[in-house]
Amino acid sequence: MEFGDSAERDDALCRLDLVVWNVYRGGPPWPESTGAVRHLSAMIADGRAPSDTVESIVELIGDAAAWVDQVPGLEEAITDAYPVLRMLLNDARPDRALFLADNLTAMVRLPALAGHRAELATAMVRRRDRAAGLLGSGRPGPAGGRRGATEANQGNEANQGNEASEADEWDALLDWMAR
Repeated sequence: MEFGDSAERDDALCRLDLVVWNVYRGGPPWPESTGAVRHLSAMIADGRAPSDTVESIVELIGDAAAWVDQVPGLEEAITDAYPVLRMLLNDARPDRALFLADNLTAMVRLPALAGHRAELATAMVRRRDRAAGLLGSGRPGPAGGRRGATEANQGNEANQGNEASEADEWDALLDWMAR
């Protein structure tokens, strides 16, 4: 996966998906899931993960959180991976920040990561607002220099519908964090 072309990386990710998520074929995740999570997070931490695989890796690890009670060592592997993956949210493209936040939320649902919920919620609010164009514009406007919501959400009707849906998704994640 580290050295192949795009098609080879896609194939490797599909194979990892099968290893990690045997559940899709009616069984529990394989024991290799723990090693796969460790290896994949190390690839990201070391800068060895090709940029076109990072989101798929984050998704695989986020999905793994649902199966920690079935695979020995998996919760510890996800707990170790979390700080590496959490840092990705800081630099995520605005259109991908929600995807990352969703997978990070799946991870902090684990009891071992419960102490990270407030910090993640704070980071998510910043990312949501930045993605909506409400922070860092440097332009005067309502609310102490922020652009107003009307200006930030201007666009065609389809785009406005997507923005409303995305805002609802952010709110749902943040509501869960507030529990």
